[in-house]
Amino acid sequence: MATSKKRRFELRDAQHNKFWEIDLSGASLTVRFGRLGSAGVEKATKFAGPAEAERAAAKLVEQKTKKGYREVPGGSAPRPANLAAGVKGQLARL
Repeated sequence: MATSKKRRFELRDAQHNKFWEIDLSGASLTVRFGRLGSAGVEKATKFAGPAEAERAAAKLVEQKTKKGYREVPGGSAPRPANLAAGVKGQLARL
């Protein structure tokens, strides 16, 4: 069984408030991204082997850090709970 390597990056400035996470597990690579506080969007990719997945992960991390993302300790943040539609509407009015 392959061990999972999770890393989390955030971009916070006057124009941005978002996160990007990467999870490398064997030949599988999963990224999750979105606005801070949201569940975000998750996309998974399978590669021919672990070495290819690691190269792809390194390239993605390099791209994100060049854009200004900074790694935050602790890996993945908890995902927000799924709220009922009525609760979401009430929160939106606050």
